[in-house]
Amino acid sequence: KFYIRRTLRIFPAYFLVIGIYCLLVKFTEHDIDAVNRFWMNLKYFLTYTTNIFVPATDNPRTIFYFAWSLSTEEQFYLLAPVALVLAIRLIPQLHDKISWVIFLIFAMAPAIRSLVWSHYVNAGLGTLQTELSQIYVPIHTHYDGLVRGLFSASLRLIKRQGPKAILVCFSAAVLFIILRKVDRVAFNYSGLALVFGSLVWLCLVQPEGLIARFFSWPPFKVFSRLSYGIYLWYRFCV
Repeated sequence: KFYIRRTLRIFPAYFLVIGIYCLLVKFTEHDIDAVNRFWMNLKYFLTYTTNIFVPATDNPRTIFYFAWSLSTEEQFYLLAPVALVLAIRLIPQLHDKISWVIFLIFAMAPAIRSLVWSHYVNAGLGTLQTELSQIYVPIHTHYDGLVRGLFSASLRLIKRQGPKAILVCFSAAVLFIILRKVDRVAFNYSGLALVFGSLVWLCLVQPEGLIARFFSWPPFKVFSRLSYGIYLWYRFCV
């Protein structure tokens, strides 16, 4: 049911927008190099592998490159549940410890980013291009938010925790500020994941609390339901 719901929610809008882009590129785009790159990369757009195979760069221009983030999400939806089930079946002892395995994966992200950063900067790629193409876009260096959500779900924290939930959010915010000062490249995404993940957790454990009621404001609900479509269509308005 999970895969059916995600497919019905995501695929029709996504492939419709790709079709519109194909028409626009064919009949209205005058940048020949950009046109050729679009057709060359189309197979990656269609298979949700933009973040793996399409180079991340502002120069030359790459039409439809914003699909890299959608590729990351889709890969997570497809692979994370399968990986968890396989891990538990292959190593039954993990069943009661899966939350800590997920936490370990989350904690590894800063070290992975540091290693990747050092490798490419020392190789002469340049700090700006390294951060864009090797840190910001690839899933293996920018998975913090996805795994943070997985960690909360694995702990089944949907219960009232009183002041503890507020303390967790406050601690996450302080930790984010400290870690970002220590090493922005290594800890920036982990810190953001801690802050926003803790806010989501707070809403779940205190559904009647002030923050949960604020984010339950009806206009926010409308935007949350439309957010995927808005992300797909906003380029037409830019």
